[in-house]
Amino acid sequence: MAKHNTNPILPAAGVCRSKVDGGGVGQLRQNDDIIPNPRGRMVSDQHAEPNTRLMRSKKTILVSTFNVRTIREECRQEELVSCMIKQGIDIIGIQEHRIVHNDPLRFIKVLGQSLITSSAWRNEAQAATGGVGLLVSQKAMKSLIGVQTVTNRILIAHFQGNPVTTAIVVYAPTNSSTLEGSEQFYLQLRTAVSSVPAHNFLMILGDLNARLGSDEFQHSFHDLTNRNGVLLIEFMQEKQLIASNTMFRKSEGKYWTYLSPNHNKYQIDFILARKKWRNSVMNTEAYSTFSSVGSDHRIVTAKFRLSLRAPRRHQRMQIKYDWYALANNTALQEQYTVEVKNRFQLLPDECPTERYARFIEANRGAAESCVPVKWKKKKVQFYDHPKVEEARQEVEDAYKTHVDATTEGSGEAIQRAKEKLFNTYKKLKEDDIFSKILQVEAASKEQQYSEAWAIINEVSGRRAINAGQVEGASPAGRVHTWYNHFSQLLGNPPQVLDEEHEISSVFESLPIDDASFTMNEYRRASFL
Repeated sequence: MAKHNTNPILPAAGVCRSKVDGGGVGQLRQNDDIIPNPRGRMVSDQHAEPNTRLMRSKKTILVSTFNVRTIREECRQEELVSCMIKQGIDIIGIQEHRIVHNDPLRFIKVLGQSLITSSAWRNEAQAATGGVGLLVSQKAMKSLIGVQTVTNRILIAHFQGNPVTTAIVVYAPTNSSTLEGSEQFYLQLRTAVSSVPAHNFLMILGDLNARLGSDEFQHSFHDLTNRNGVLLIEFMQEKQLIASNTMFRKSEGKYWTYLSPNHNKYQIDFILARKKWRNSVMNTEAYSTFSSVGSDHRIVTAKFRLSLRAPRRHQRMQIKYDWYALANNTALQEQYTVEVKNRFQLLPDECPTERYARFIEANRGAAESCVPVKWKKKKVQFYDHPKVEEARQEVEDAYKTHVDATTEGSGEAIQRAKEKLFNTYKKLKEDDIFSKILQVEAASKEQQYSEAWAIINEVSGRRAINAGQVEGASPAGRVHTWYNHFSQLLGNPPQVLDEEHEISSVFESLPIDDASFTMNEYRRASFL
């Protein structure tokens, strides 16, 4: 596993700043918050506000693990995100996304949610395989501290909070792989877990390709433990971990996570947590709601809630008024002026502070009674379209028929339903692009250029904020990014092609006095 960088200027991913520079909990270095920051720079951990914490008392979060079996196509990514939004899941650990890219980590936006992936690899036949990643909701993305790749099978992410939440996404070798490969994987996983502070809320999300027998765990789907299961049990005992899948009594239909081509069911996907936080695990189960994504695995979701006391906070709802409507409506302006005059009367014996406070309150009351509220327009997503809902329902019905009783042609029915669903996504996107082209043309004819450019930026994805850590594949690479950024802040020195060439003077001598200032010069300057 790559060690955390010890350079004092590098904010190592997933490590609090106080641990990087050796300072105390409340210590900040000089120039810690100076802007501008290089692209990808994250806010200091010490600036975390209560509403950016991922884990909180009396509020639950849903965390899942899902072997997607490929999401290279954009329509599969959107279907996965749509299912995530409908189920209200905050974080999904993804295995086998099969997306190959050159960057160690890639951050992209899918329907407003953040998909973070480390590159998959290619097998002997040059086919893409493996790959782990995270699908993070908008709320959880605000809490993200950093992400780092340990190996091509292990990914670590840290989220703000008290305690800090650490999610490790893993994809273990299969039970048919070599014993040396499985042992090497668990050796790397042990190193990764050892790097996480003991107080962190640690969760391991992954397809571990292991079966846990009922002789070791009371609520397990299998009777016997396989070879990978033995390695997993040894790892859990060493690191004081629990398999949340085996903590709750469920029907058999909520235990199994994988359906083989032979129609056999297995429980090989798990969500692990530290024993010290077992009271924060409220429920864990597998279900088939994500069958429309097209995987032979089922998603496993755990519900977490910190068992800590939290102070009550009374937050006033922020209301946005349509001041543009007020500026362009004369009748509304007159009504607003009358409201302010009726609410604000000058008093003789009143200090300026009290008068100003009453003036602000009068304007607030006038705005509530006169100015229309500016409601945020909710963007219509493709996954809510009736055609997509209909196609998704066909996939779920076909999958349920295949699971209940496999018949000749049931697998083909699922495939046809999936193709119809993904083609529906593509058709809707094409229609949406065509309608936006017409909107741009209409806005241009009416000389509404700002509106036209807003649509163009939305379609092209411009002005998107780059998320994640400082660019660089290694600690040395990130230091190089910082060095280049700050060395170019004040510009570069001029480039001289021929240093031996003599530059002729434009002025031989100028009447510039470089001596000390005199009193006369000082008096003249003071009158200017």
